[in-house]
Amino acid sequence: MIRQEIPHDLGERTFLLRKPVLRLRATQQQVGYPSSVGPYLMLHGVLILLGLLAGIAGLSLAFLSQRCWFARAWRIAGRIDKLGWRRGIQGALIALLVVIAFVALLAVARNIWGGVSRGSWWWAFFGLWLTSSIFSYLFIKIIAGAEW
Repeated sequence: MIRQEIPHDLGERTFLLRKPVLRLRATQQQVGYPSSVGPYLMLHGVLILLGLLAGIAGLSLAFLSQRCWFARAWRIAGRIDKLGWRRGIQGALIALLVVIAFVALLAVARNIWGGVSRGSWWWAFFGLWLTSSIFSYLFIKIIAGAEW
């Protein structure tokens, strides 16, 4: 505890009153915030929550759209009569799925590491493909819901 000397004037006599002042030490943690900061902290928490929900929604839509298109392609490949062709196309679908997952994880890892790339044609292609597949999945589900 640090003491602060406060001068007081009582008529003719001036004397010093020692009043304890509570200050944080370097190793202590601040307990609360001033009341004027409260609304800003609440807004900050709401924005973080909304960003988290938007991220979860975006990742869910990306997963659902890719799953939908992969399942459709798998069904189409399953209709092929020749076993060799069917296995080859299904193997190519699995390889394509692995490449897509690898590219997506590579993009996330690059952003986590803080690397900024100049971009390339396959990053742009992947982004356009993912965006168009998400929107087409949404429109198909909206039409199916309206038809119901």
